[in-house]
Amino acid sequence: MRSATLLLCALSLAAGCSGSAPEEPAAVVTPPDRSDPAVLERRRAANARPLPERVAPDVDAPGTGEAPAALLERLRADLEVRTGGAPAELVRAEAVHWPDGSLGCPVPGRVYTQARIRGYQVVFEVAGRRYDYRITEGGYFVLCEGGLPQGF
Repeated sequence: MRSATLLLCALSLAAGCSGSAPEEPAAVVTPPDRSDPAVLERRRAANARPLPERVAPDVDAPGTGEAPAALLERLRADLEVRTGGAPAELVRAEAVHWPDGSLGCPVPGRVYTQARIRGYQVVFEVAGRRYDYRITEGGYFVLCEGGLPQGF
C-alpha cells in the first residue's frame, strides 16, 4: 500500500516537472466601449425586428384584418386538414397581448412563462362551428376549444 502511494507521488511530481516551456498568457480582450455610436448602432440593427405585414381590415367585420396574410394562409391550411376542406369564414383576426405563455389556453399541469406574449387571435367559422386559433408573433399556434388546446 505504501509503495503504491509513493509511486503515485513520484508520478505526480514527474508530470509537474515535464521540462516543457511555460505557456504564454492568454491575450486580454477588452470589451468595446458601450458609448461608441458605431457599437450602439450595430446592436440596434442586430436586435431590430421587422413589423408583421398587416392585412387591410374588413370594414364589415370588426376585429378582422390585423393578422399578417401569410399567417392567415397557414391557419386556413391547418383548418382545411381538420375540416376536410369545408369553406371557412374569417370571423376575427386581431392583434392581442396574451397574459402568459399559455396564450389564454392553458393545459392543466403545464408550466408557462409569466411574461406577456404578443400575438394574434384568429377565429374562423366552418358550418356553424367556430375554430379559435391562438398565435404568437413568431408563428407558433394552437387551436383552442373549450379553453384547452386541441390536436397538439
